[in-house]
Amino acid sequence: MRQFNVTVNGHSYQVSVEEVSGFSAPAPAPVVAAAPVAVPSAVPAPVEAPPAAAAPAAPVAVEGGEKVMAPMPGTIVDVKFTVGSPIKKGQVLLILEAMKMENEILSPVDGTVKQLLVNQGSSVNSGDVLAVVG
Repeated sequence: MRQFNVTVNGHSYQVSVEEVSGFSAPAPAPVVAAAPVAVPSAVPAPVEAPPAAAAPAAPVAVEGGEKVMAPMPGTIVDVKFTVGSPIKKGQVLLILEAMKMENEILSPVDGTVKQLLVNQGSSVNSGDVLAVVG
């Protein structure tokens, strides 16, 4: 057994730890005196109904062409092309900010930007269609 002093929330405790070799079940945790708990009043608190689920968004009609999907949730910080613009495969179509990093969304094919379904500042989820190129 090894002895340790542990401080939790300003209170010091002396604990003993037994080293166990092999693959056995963990030893039970030492019993520590519980902190005082406030006793609730005799009047039960009102129970709130769970919030109603949001209605799913209506599907967006997409013209024929190659769909450009959001790889992750984030915010569109820049749109590099407009509808009708010619674009080459690998060119940056949009900039998607996720977790404070800017991610370039590239055109998957040569063609024309047929549809832009987002604007600068739009929030998107993973898998959302951002644009159509064809």
